[in-house]
Amino acid sequence: MKFILHGENTGQSRLRLNALRSDALDTEVRFVDGQTADTHEVIEAFASGSLYYDRIFVICENFLIRHKAKVQDLRVLYESIEGNQQNADIIFWEKKDVQPSVLNIFRSFRIEHFPYPKTLFEFLDHLSPSHTVRLLKLYHDTLRSTAPEVVFALMVRRVRELLMVKDNTVPPKISSWQVKKLQEQSKLFSRKELIEWYKELFAIDRAIKTSTTPLSLSEHIESSVCTLGLHS
Repeated sequence: MKFILHGENTGQSRLRLNALRSDALDTEVRFVDGQTADTHEVIEAFASGSLYYDRIFVICENFLIRHKAKVQDLRVLYESIEGNQQNADIIFWEKKDVQPSVLNIFRSFRIEHFPYPKTLFEFLDHLSPSHTVRLLKLYHDTLRSTAPEVVFALMVRRVRELLMVKDNTVPPKISSWQVKKLQEQSKLFSRKELIEWYKELFAIDRAIKTSTTPLSLSEHIESSVCTLGLHS
């Protein structure tokens, strides 16, 4: 068993990881923190035998997305895994997309990509007082593969970005075409509406974290979408 699970939809990739782990019966599970481990530590975790089990199952998290080793080092890692796979399995779990150049090195691995669904980005792009019915449909479609916590976090970020462009400030780490899209979307709101909406989202976040609301986060999101036009 050799897998690379990667992509921003970590909720779904975690479910897949847990399913694979549950199938690994009578094995010694070894976790490797890819944010601190080097190539040799991964090789040692995979290649060293177990005193009590016939098989080893290595889970290495966030190694490939942050690893700064030379291509040759990654090839050595790959060849070491290939040479010791008789009694060991390994899964690289990555919270972001792995570069194609890295994926190409691990050519015998089963690679599974977990991106956010397109409906999530459509939902964010359609956020406006006049798209309530469409927004609710997109939201419910998105929930099929994305946790409401993810949707809420991206909603908050989008409102923050809309406020920034409303004040002629360019949000960090976005391209020029994204800025133009945000500028067009911001025209659908007044500055006051965006501020009031941001305050509402902040209040929802606090209520959820302090367990002072009878509603679920998903219900709060639906309510917020339905009342977008009432912030004026």
